[in-house]
Amino acid sequence: MNLGTTPMPRITNKTAKTIGFDLDDTIVNHGPNRQKLIKKMGLPSHDPILKKALYTEMPIASRPPHPNSIETIKRIIQAGHRVIIVSRQKEDGRQLSRQWLAKHLPELDAKNIFFVDSDEAKGVVCKKNKVDIFIDDLVKPLSSIDCQKTICILFNSRAEILDKKILALADWQELEKFFEKQGLI
Repeated sequence: MNLGTTPMPRITNKTAKTIGFDLDDTIVNHGPNRQKLIKKMGLPSHDPILKKALYTEMPIASRPPHPNSIETIKRIIQAGHRVIIVSRQKEDGRQLSRQWLAKHLPELDAKNIFFVDSDEAKGVVCKKNKVDIFIDDLVKPLSSIDCQKTICILFNSRAEILDKKILALADWQELEKFFEKQGLI
């Protein structure tokens, strides 16, 4: 034991944060499969048929996580913070998503996984769970969250941000640096 170093402060319930993540296109990288399906089906990227195929028909083994996402989330959990997943998904895609999460993030407590039917419902879940930080790849769900009380982060999007309370970060490396600057990992 090196007595010359200062020990890391232990996170207590008073300092632990609740960090919420959207799942699809935030943690799960649907980009490669989306491109394959666009070519195969000849549909635009936001077509409901394409989304249904992505979320319900692609096997979990073919759904890669975004680079650094799993490692960063594991570090957040290991640091003593609560991680929740809040994902807008139809009923037919939820079981595959649960399997994906069990495979990639087995340390995530199942009671911290929330599937909702609307973007507005994400805001309700975040408020009920006192989420300190929420990350989503779409602006609309973030607009349902009180970004005065919750740090709202738009992930990996080219959307123009009109709300100055929303922070935009391009990738998981930037997210990891943000979490490090906040002292969360």
